[in-house]
Amino acid sequence: MFGFVDGTENPDSEEAKDVVYIEDDNDPYKDGTYVLAQKYSFDLDLWNTLTIEQQELVVGRTKENDLELSADKKPSNAHTEISKAHDKAGEEVKIMRANIAFAEASKKIFGSYFLGYSKDFSITLQMLQHMFEGNEKDTHDSILDFFTPITGNLFFVPSYEQIDKIVSGEIK
Repeated sequence: MFGFVDGTENPDSEEAKDVVYIEDDNDPYKDGTYVLAQKYSFDLDLWNTLTIEQQELVVGRTKENDLELSADKKPSNAHTEISKAHDKAGEEVKIMRANIAFAEASKKIFGSYFLGYSKDFSITLQMLQHMFEGNEKDTHDSILDFFTPITGNLFFVPSYEQIDKIVSGEIK
């Protein structure tokens, strides 16, 4: 909808298993996942007042080639920079993302449904905190000047094995 590729930073299929599923053998929710579901509206008219170069600074990637901007060119409040999460050692941690656009064109309503999958919701929470509250460098993610959150929910999705245990009464 706004011309940029989404999910570029998603882990590959092998790494995704480590990112998405709870791995602790002692956790009764092993192999389950947390899913953050959000709905955003998008000010397409305002977005289209920006030049391509300005849009790239908001997102942190090039529009035509989907390349991350260099560190010296990318603002610290660019979406691809500020929305990152880090572990206690300072290493970046990832989630699996999915977006789908929606529109009610006759009402000039445009937006996106976002799903973020993670084995630990604290990772996604850190990303949201950086986006909405900022970090040590900035006050918020610049993409929020164009996207407005409408709603959101957190869900736990059990594995098939967990569902069987819930049905049989092993997990309450």
